[in-house]
Amino acid sequence: MITCQDILELQLDGVELIAGEKGLARPVTWTYMMQTRPFEEHMNQGNFALCVADYVRFDLEEAGKAMEELYGLGISGFGISITDDKEPVPKEMIDKANERKLPLFYIRWEGASFVDIAQSVGKIILEYEMQNKRMGDYLYNLLFGYDINDRYIEKISQQFGINFTTPCRVGIIVADRKYGINLEQDEHIYEYYANYLNQEVMAMEGKPMFLRFLNKFVLLFEAKKDKSIEHELEKVLQKIDASPQFHGTIRSTCILGVHQSGRFRHQLSGGKASDPQKRHTSKSQAQESFKCNSHGDLSVSVQ
Repeated sequence: MITCQDILELQLDGVELIAGEKGLARPVTWTYMMQTRPFEEHMNQGNFALCVADYVRFDLEEAGKAMEELYGLGISGFGISITDDKEPVPKEMIDKANERKLPLFYIRWEGASFVDIAQSVGKIILEYEMQNKRMGDYLYNLLFGYDINDRYIEKISQQFGINFTTPCRVGIIVADRKYGINLEQDEHIYEYYANYLNQEVMAMEGKPMFLRFLNKFVLLFEAKKDKSIEHELEKVLQKIDASPQFHGTIRSTCILGVHQSGRFRHQLSGGKASDPQKRHTSKSQAQESFKCNSHGDLSVSVQ
């Protein structure tokens, strides 16, 4: 997922960060052009809001109130343009953005287009999604492919920095969802969760490979003796579950497999390619328990 930092680094003509620098890591899902209330019916969490203070629908006082309201709804950042650049952004609005750690961008009236901004943001979002899909395809082929050779594994190792000569581990994150009345809104929240999870996992020190498969998320990472990556992953899931965006709506559980070393994929699939939709684990197969402070004892099925 891209962040407000990525928008800043686009160095768009006429776009200037004026407050909320400490919140530049906030994830951006799309842009939202402010129109009418109620805002929650027209936007989703993670949207980057764009507002024109045209003194008809929004004056600067009303724009400040809208920024506060949208912050409560989970926007990632707020961009404001003022008709003819009549007056500066009020200090109160700047102070509020700094207090909330909400990136506040000023967009010059003359020559700066909201359409260009939205297209530029949409472009880098799509590029990021293609990059994630590429990694997911590599991991899927590695785990479940029918024609994987050592050269392919070596290529993955070089590109993503995973050393398959040391033990590796597979984790599966399952998200339990609570559905509301608006199913489309529920799907947007889940997409936001998936992107947010992806961002947090990619920022982990252990740099796991990440794959979204159906309604689950698959990780591949180095299995260290101190289980540092497992414990880091636990903290990530605790953080996400406790965040206001997902608390009470989505709860995650991680299932971990045993360490695999040597010919990694060959051992994982029992010497032949396997279809993830057709694999089953019987009660007689080995079980391992990984203690998780927030989720209790996690049952780990070992193939």
